[in-house]
Amino acid sequence: MKLQQTVFLGLITLLFAESIYSHHARTPVYDAGRSVTVEGLVTEFRFFNPHGEISLDVTDDAGNLVKWSIEMAGRLNLTVGGWTDDSVMVGERVVITGNPTHTGSPGLWLEHLIRADGSELLLPGAVRSNALEEERRRRIEEREQRN
Repeated sequence: MKLQQTVFLGLITLLFAESIYSHHARTPVYDAGRSVTVEGLVTEFRFFNPHGEISLDVTDDAGNLVKWSIEMAGRLNLTVGGWTDDSVMVGERVVITGNPTHTGSPGLWLEHLIRADGSELLLPGAVRSNALEEERRRRIEEREQRN
């Protein structure tokens, strides 16, 4: 009986492993090799897990209003970059750069966000890179002072 339970649990795990993995994979939906920039008014900011989302009203070149969906890392990761529930406000004008969908639908995976005042909201990877670079510079300065 114990062997049957182990085999059963193993099969269940294999069946769901792909869907669990694919949840965090962006490339099936977004083209990581391309970037698109859009500017518009925020109509909604959802700061939750597993992914945050911004709804954005964008006026296209023909003057039509297009509703864009901007997906991003989740709340847990975004807090590393200093994001909060109030980081993006409804009615705020923002410029967003991100990876477009493969289908051409109005959606992006967030790479970069700039507010109307020119300030930038950093993503977790950028915050970590900046911290590592700052630490590297500090160590170089300490070595130079010792020499």
